[in-house]
Amino acid sequence: GEMGLNIAHEIKNPLTAVKGFSQLMHRRNVDRSKMNEYLALMDDELNRIDKLLNDLLINGGRSRLKLESVDFYNILREFVVIYTNIYPDINFKMETYISASAIVKVDKNKIAQLLDNLVKNSVESIHEKTPLHGKNIEFNLLINSDEIILKIKDNGKGIPPENVNRIMTPFFTTKAEGNGLGMNLCLGIVEKHNGNIRVFSKPEEFTEVVIKFKRELLEKLYDAQNIDS
Repeated sequence: GEMGLNIAHEIKNPLTAVKGFSQLMHRRNVDRSKMNEYLALMDDELNRIDKLLNDLLINGGRSRLKLESVDFYNILREFVVIYTNIYPDINFKMETYISASAIVKVDKNKIAQLLDNLVKNSVESIHEKTPLHGKNIEFNLLINSDEIILKIKDNGKGIPPENVNRIMTPFFTTKAEGNGLGMNLCLGIVEKHNGNIRVFSKPEEFTEVVIKFKRELLEKLYDAQNIDS
């Protein structure tokens, strides 16, 4: 039952993106270049659904990481484009501080799941209140020779202090229609990459999620995977 809920939870996120781009394509005067961009993004999201279902059928939802060399900056930039189109009422900002190569070895699909869940939480938090200074979600990415640090901050309703340390507990939720799996899944993805995740929040003001990956530990994961295979 837990595995089924987890898979259903994860399929909803890319389906939301596909639905959003489908609606955009029905607008009048959408030029050919935009149409092709939307089709490519929809194809990526459908491929993610296919991989999730294959993971369920083959591995019971508990697959190993599929590490590959990817540009972390480009992953984030592409998803900011997707979110901007899906949630046009929200202002997405992205700041980067890059002093080393952005190429790192991660599981791209797992990182996509991570981003989807965190952004979905931020969107829901923002929609539960009306911020005085607009609806904002900020991405702050730092990449240097030692680590990758990603911060995602929203100006939504925030989290009460007594719940901050409980939000990653399986099935803990304060949402009427929530299942309490999103943040626990995020924790699992980060920890599988030997990273850490922390949440800071102030009720009625903001929530910020800080994720850190060590390059050295990512390389060790990749090397160990190649030895095992």
